[in-house]
Amino acid sequence: ILACTATPTDGEDTGTPMSSGSVTVANSLPVLASVAIDPASGTEDTTFSCEPSGWSDDDSDLEDYTWSWTVDGSPSVTTQTIDGTSFDSGDPLICTATPFDGEASGTPVSSSPVTVDNTVPSITSVVIDPSSGTEATTFSCEPSGWSDSDGDPESYTWSWTVGGSPSVTTQTIAGAFFDKGETLVCTATPVDSSSSGTPVSSGPVTVDNTA
Repeated sequence: ILACTATPTDGEDTGTPMSSGSVTVANSLPVLASVAIDPASGTEDTTFSCEPSGWSDDDSDLEDYTWSWTVDGSPSVTTQTIDGTSFDSGDPLICTATPFDGEASGTPVSSSPVTVDNTVPSITSVVIDPSSGTEATTFSCEPSGWSDSDGDPESYTWSWTVGGSPSVTTQTIAGAFFDKGETLVCTATPVDSSSSGTPVSSGPVTVDNTA
């Protein structure tokens, strides 16, 4: 609360002091310069954070914020961070930080949008089934350990080598494409609607002689 008193003087004497009314100093609203999402790209495995910068408060109040996120234009969590439980691949994310000084809120500032990238699918291993056979056998390429954070359906592309040379690109291979004594290796590549994961190859199987 401020009040001032003025006392008139003529250089020799002073007159009667006069006091003003009081004025209460109002709170200054905090100001924020910008907001960015960190990291600037990621997948459903990523935890994104709302990062403000350029805090300013004439009262020197402590820096504090309230938070809000939109996912594909719809309101979502009100925490500084957001994870894959709240969004899907392809969703645009925007975060908003509102500066707060303990008494009042300043003007909200929103980030530029970040679109969630597709998660590349993966598998852990591939085997040839059965593990032995002859030219009468149809061998199958059998992957396991599919993983895709986006929940995309399991899908693959296939390739076989026979004696080290490329052969069919189907999940199975029959005796028309190999002879006894040749070594078979199959490779499965996990794929989703927009990308391919890392190819994984089986161990070799050598075709037995037919009795």
